[in-house]
Amino acid sequence: MFFMLLFIYATLDYMQKPSFKNLILMALVTAAFITIKYPGAILCGMIAISVIVSSIVEKRYARIFKHGVSAIILVLAFIFLISPVLILKFDNVRQAFINEARSTHLGADGLGVSGNMLFYINSYLTASGIILLIFFFFGCYALLSRKQSILKNIPLFYSLIFWICLSCMSLHWERWGLPMYVSPLLISAIGIGKVYEIIKTNKRFSKRQKLCFRIFAVVLCVSALNLITSSCANLLTFLLPDTRVVSQAYCEENGINESNSVFEGYTTLNPSGSTTIMDAFEKMEDDVYYLGNNRIENIIISSNMYDRFKREPTRYTEQVSFYNSLDDNYIETKRFSGISRSSSRNEITNIYYNISYIIRAKNHGTLGPALIFYETAPQNYVPYTFSSTVYFDDANKSYDRYYITGLSEQEESGIWTQGNGTEFIFYLPDSEKDLTLSLNICPLVGDNLSAQIIEIVANGESIGTLEISEEGVYDIIIPNGVLDENRLNLKFLLYTATSPKELQVSKDERILSLFFYEMSIRENTR
Repeated sequence: MFFMLLFIYATLDYMQKPSFKNLILMALVTAAFITIKYPGAILCGMIAISVIVSSIVEKRYARIFKHGVSAIILVLAFIFLISPVLILKFDNVRQAFINEARSTHLGADGLGVSGNMLFYINSYLTASGIILLIFFFFGCYALLSRKQSILKNIPLFYSLIFWICLSCMSLHWERWGLPMYVSPLLISAIGIGKVYEIIKTNKRFSKRQKLCFRIFAVVLCVSALNLITSSCANLLTFLLPDTRVVSQAYCEENGINESNSVFEGYTTLNPSGSTTIMDAFEKMEDDVYYLGNNRIENIIISSNMYDRFKREPTRYTEQVSFYNSLDDNYIETKRFSGISRSSSRNEITNIYYNISYIIRAKNHGTLGPALIFYETAPQNYVPYTFSSTVYFDDANKSYDRYYITGLSEQEESGIWTQGNGTEFIFYLPDSEKDLTLSLNICPLVGDNLSAQIIEIVANGESIGTLEISEEGVYDIIIPNGVLDENRLNLKFLLYTATSPKELQVSKDERILSLFFYEMSIRENTR
């Protein structure tokens, strides 16, 4: 916004006096704008308009080429001086620009050109109010009625070019509108002066001039108070603590961290990202979303994410269904809410909203998105189906649904245990029968170790010890009595785990014991 204002003043000076000095200033401001935000390149077109119009008005046609070429060289030179990387690594810049020029973005797409234009108009009117809009029209009238050439006042309308250009983009962001607001604010200021002049010089107001000036003053005060209270309300956003900061203490007290939680963007554990978490869940036939990882104990969602989906329920039917499933099937343990803020184009109403917001912010003391914390329960995990195979190979792996700890890096055909134990948790269907655990495994053996000795513990009770000397399928009975409300916690205690280096079979220093290929649990037939 600052650079747009500075550019307009520079181009106004150039239109009055098309000197090389003013051209340099325009080029410098444009280059600085571009290095901060790429849409600043739109100013290059405005430089071209200024050069062409001023040259035609003064009939100095040769200056179009002279100043036009000079402007191109100056802009590139200043960009290089301010940020050489934009020139030296132009391919990277081009790729970044292509990546940012995407056509879809959650909550910021789908309006079309006319919709984007209305979006920015609405954003401006919400910030400025109807009064300044009225003064804007008076300002346009004042500019058109001036005796001097209207062409020399073209720079005052340059922000409108920004408005048109950025509205043609697929996305829309409120912050993109800031450079667009400069022109209407400047023209509104001219309009205020025009209204004052009309009241002072027009004979129709001579008898009631004092009353008119009083009304004029009151209107100005209302508009000024609206802008001041809006600014104070905006300032609070940067001064008061955010829900994402306040909730950190809750996370620390309850052991909520990145390893045992799934969390979307704009939450305590991911304050500024825009990630979603649906991929961590699996939708089953009952339309309930189950967690696909038994290590997850907590779920954190943010209104900055779920509100974007819920504002377009017909477009994001699946996502809305997901959030409803969380509310219906998961246990909410904590909610942090920042105060909300309403706004209106009507200044009187907006002043009330602003003051109310300031008072509530002072008393409540927390701003930011609403954060909802859920705690998981056994019924929230993907249930295991009897006799289904748990695969450990890279192509078909499904073990991570049930895995807790104690495995090494993924390999193509399976995975090694690492350390002196490994652990899994299964949530089983109802059963009154004993179960059989079937393991397709291979032991780490060598000249100094003929077999791996492992003890299997189910829900804290030992169910047997195996001596594994060769690759094969091994079965062990799981008594029904050890099951804990369909929850089966399996621990493999690896008493003879060692390293391949210790056995002199390789240089691998990891402490290994078993290589897992497959695992399954079935009901016994009798």
